Amino acid sequence: SASDLFGGISGVARNPNVELLFQSMKLRTFDLTFKMAPFNELDVQNMETIIRIFKRAMLPEYKLGETEVFGTEGDDNGAIEAGFIKVPKVVNINYMRGGERNRFLPRYKMCALTDVNVNYTPDNVYATFNESSPVAVEIKLSFMETKLVFAEDIKDRGF
Repeated sequence: SASDLFGGISGVARNPNVELLFQSMKLRTFDLTFKMAPFNELDVQNMETIIRIFKRAMLPEYKLGETEVFGTEGDDNGAIEAGFIKVPKVVNINYMRGGERNRFLPRYKMCALTDVNVNYTPDNVYATFNESSPVAVEIKLSFMETKLVFAEDIKDRGF
């Protein structure tokens, strides 16, 4: 390295003090974790449905269906259908208290669901009911906001 070279030749090292120059911001990411423990078969089915909905929401769709690209619906044109995919869904996350958003908890802009992690042994013990469903499941959802957060957002709306 340059420091090694200077140190070996003249007994000096480069000054490590540097200034941070602003280049760009990164989109904010965060995780939400939920533990679900079913009480009956209906709860097991609902739990499976919830997991499937989140897994599908984070992935693109191959079939365009009625989505229009260049004024043509995917169903109407095989070339359009083959050349494009539908982007994954975006979600709006709010912490609610009754029918109102809780102003004391974080606020987020529209988000993309980037990862769904399902843990079938959240208590570090493998255990199932008679029907073979786990006694508890933990899902960890990873999100990324689709827009940058600015200082004015914090001042005005509490993001």
